[in-house]
Amino acid sequence: MENEIFTKSLLTFVFTNDGKMLVRKNKEEKLDTIPQFFYGYRKKMDATDFKDSIWVINHADEYKERISTFFTYHLRNRKKAILDGFFIANANHLLDVGELHGKIVNYQIEEMKKLSQPSFIRVNDEYYDGGINQFNQQIINQIETRYIVLPSDENLEEFKDLEIIEVDELRRNFGLISSRIALGITGSDGEIMDNFINKLKSLENSSSIRR
Repeated sequence: MENEIFTKSLLTFVFTNDGKMLVRKNKEEKLDTIPQFFYGYRKKMDATDFKDSIWVINHADEYKERISTFFTYHLRNRKKAILDGFFIANANHLLDVGELHGKIVNYQIEEMKKLSQPSFIRVNDEYYDGGINQFNQQIINQIETRYIVLPSDENLEEFKDLEIIEVDELRRNFGLISSRIALGITGSDGEIMDNFINKLKSLENSSSIRR
């Protein structure tokens, strides 16, 4: 693994139904998003340090499983929550709603708000960054950005070590955030995120309507 250079990853930001971001503290005690998933080869499912900022996945389908693993770890009462069918802790409940599309973006976000299960949308691709080190190697990384939206009735009190915060508050405390969050909330990526959040907030909350 020490000799492998990863060239594509998935960078994910998680939002509540009303547009706040879910964050955690990483090993450097910075506010961070969930781990960044790099495509690579992993011989076995390693025991994971859940404060890590980088995970390796073997294939695209594993993304949902690893998202579920992350949130399951952060549940206060994992056994009870899983038995109760806790939404985000079940990979089958994370729905892919496709790519963010400018012409139908209002419809897409409204649909995400209606769902009774977490969903993700692919936002941005082919952003190349040379500033992330993996196993002490500099890499040129093709990043695909994804936004997850949690359903309005997700019981966020079930989670431990996760915080809910406004994106503008993260910008006001720039020294406290990770490079991953900084990447997502600034420049053209920040404009895309603001547009997404503003639409989440402005669309009438239709959580009572279920698919």
